[in-house]
Amino acid sequence: MLVYWGLVLGGLLLLYLGAEGFVKGATSLARRTGIPEYAIGATVVALGTSLPELVTGIYAAYTGRVDISVSNVIGSNIFNIGFALGISAAFFGVKTERQIFHIDIPPLMVSIILLFLLASDGILSRADGAILLISFAAFTVRLLKDREAIDMEEIPQGTYSIPVALLAIVLSGALLHLGAKWLVDGGVEIAHGIGISEWIIGATVVAIGTSSPEFFTSFAALRHGRDELSVGNIIGSNITNVFLVLGAAAITRPLPVAQVALYFDFVAMFFFSLLLAFMISDRRVSRESGVWLVLLMIAYIIGMVRLH
Repeated sequence: MLVYWGLVLGGLLLLYLGAEGFVKGATSLARRTGIPEYAIGATVVALGTSLPELVTGIYAAYTGRVDISVSNVIGSNIFNIGFALGISAAFFGVKTERQIFHIDIPPLMVSIILLFLLASDGILSRADGAILLISFAAFTVRLLKDREAIDMEEIPQGTYSIPVALLAIVLSGALLHLGAKWLVDGGVEIAHGIGISEWIIGATVVAIGTSSPEFFTSFAALRHGRDELSVGNIIGSNITNVFLVLGAAAITRPLPVAQVALYFDFVAMFFFSLLLAFMISDRRVSRESGVWLVLLMIAYIIGMVRLH
């Protein structure tokens, strides 16, 4: 058991180091290329921090642990808002541009509604997976096309050159991936030792592990005053989780979805996303709102454990 706790602690350390490097590399890339930090956060950083969910989802589907594939995405999206954004906002408060509400909140809500409709028959088929993957491609193209619509101040020159910034992103992404793997592997073994279901493991232990990169990256971004990068990371990661992660997992193996998951966990994910939309429409997530997000996330966990 001590070995598994060692993996958890080692994973947390790698996640912290990876998040620091990812923020520095991404912000330097944004400055050098003139791309708004929000667009970088919602694409490069979001995809990088969603890699643990992607690898976990595909691996779980391939090995037949389909409950983990689905519950990991649901849990991760809720943890991204309730924990990653909630804790970060509770410490620093988060300011956002109102234009973000019009650019990326609609795709976020559409992704959840589309997922609910596709899963309403009790299964995410390979055809459903293909629809989700096509939606991810469309979202990415639209985001990059509309990035200039975000009204931001001119970004000064960064400290990293483009090659060094790209290298920092790649190496930091590797640290994030390895750290998440250690955290998940250790956490799953600890959870198995106390006897809980795969859905609960996926929605809690695995979700916490795979959403840890989002938390550490967002926390580090806010600590460095990069609010737009932090918010972009959260929203972009959640959209990526639904479209790309579940799409790839469903292509690998059709994913059954229980009724209790459809009408509780999916609805909870929609509710948290709706709360995020209201907060962003007000152009800020206050410290008090951050505390409420964390408390609501805890309430979700309690309800989920009782139902599953």
